[in-house]
Amino acid sequence: VGCGFYLKFPPAVQASTSVFITNNPNQDAVSAMLTNVTLAESRPVAQAVVDKLGLQETPGILQAASTASIVTNQVLLITANAPTSDEAIARAQAMATAFLQFRAQMLERQQQQVQAALNAQVNKAQQKLDAINRQITELSAQPVTPTRQSKLGTLNANRSKATTSVAALQQTAADNQVTTETTTATMVQGSQLLNQA
Repeated sequence: VGCGFYLKFPPAVQASTSVFITNNPNQDAVSAMLTNVTLAESRPVAQAVVDKLGLQETPGILQAASTASIVTNQVLLITANAPTSDEAIARAQAMATAFLQFRAQMLERQQQQVQAALNAQVNKAQQKLDAINRQITELSAQPVTPTRQSKLGTLNANRSKATTSVAALQQTAADNQVTTETTTATMVQGSQLLNQA
C-alpha cells in the first residue's frame, strides 16, 4: 500500500536559485529585502511564470508551492516545488527571471512617479509666476496713481519670490532626475541571477 501511495502521489521535488540584488543605498537594507521577498512572492510574478511556462494551474497554486527567502542583505533564495525535477528547475528559473523583470518595472515606475510629482510642482509654481506677470502687465497699462504704484510694488516683490521658487524647483527636479535615473539603472543592472536553478 505504501509503495502504491508513493507511486500515485510522489513527493514534490524542490529546486532553488539565488538572485543577487542591488538595493538603493539610501534605503534600509533589511526593509528593501523584505520588499523584494514580497515582490518575488507576488501574484504578478506567479502569473508571469504561469504564462511563460504554459502551466495548467492558477497563479495562487504556484504561489503556494514556491517561496522567497532572505539569505543576506543582497541575496534572495527562490525555491519552487513541482512533481518532477525538470519542472521544479524550470519554475524556479522562471520565477527568478520574472521577479527581476517585475522589480525593474516597479523601480522605473516609482522613478517616473516621483519625477512627475516634481514636474507638477514646477508647473504649478510657473503658473503662479505667469499669473503675477499678467497682473503686472495689466496694472502697468493703467494710469499712474499711488494705489497702482503700491500694488505694483507688492506684485514685483511677489514676482521676485515666485521666480526664485520656480528656479529652485526646476533645479530640484533636474537634480532628482539625474540621481534617480542613475540609482534606478544601477539597481536594475546590478541585480542578476547568481546561479542557475
